[in-house]
Amino acid sequence: MNVQELEKMIRDNIEDEETPARVLAWARENDGKGLRRNNIPEGFFIRKQYGMTNLQQPCYMNTGGREGGSYLLAHSETGVTISVEYLLDHNPAYFAARQKRNAQRAEMLADPETLARVARLVTEAADTRAAFLAGIDSLNFPDFCQIEPLALGQKRR
Repeated sequence: MNVQELEKMIRDNIEDEETPARVLAWARENDGKGLRRNNIPEGFFIRKQYGMTNLQQPCYMNTGGREGGSYLLAHSETGVTISVEYLLDHNPAYFAARQKRNAQRAEMLADPETLARVARLVTEAADTRAAFLAGIDSLNFPDFCQIEPLALGQKRR
């Protein structure tokens, strides 16, 4: 991996700021009010299931959670009151944790020495794994599935 590939990977992983900000603005505008189907942010729907109520984007379900968002609004399916505090406390991945991850990404992108070091470490690890695989393959080792996790630093069960 070279530095440009690493930079691209980091940039591609920067998380959406707009959608969480829009959800938070909606929650602030409706804090303390009852949840109603006709008063939710555009592009969302209310999902009630398993004793919980979520504000969810359709693409969240369609992609198995890889895209879009699902914001927990309450551990109840009835009588839900919108609460900014609850939204922030129960959805850290979309708010505080996301901000922290994006800040870490920005720091990494601003530090060429660290980028070069990480790229070098990834390359060294890939080269080491390739050498291991080539060596084991040349020996026709019969228990590859058991030894590979050990080579990757994983404990054997």
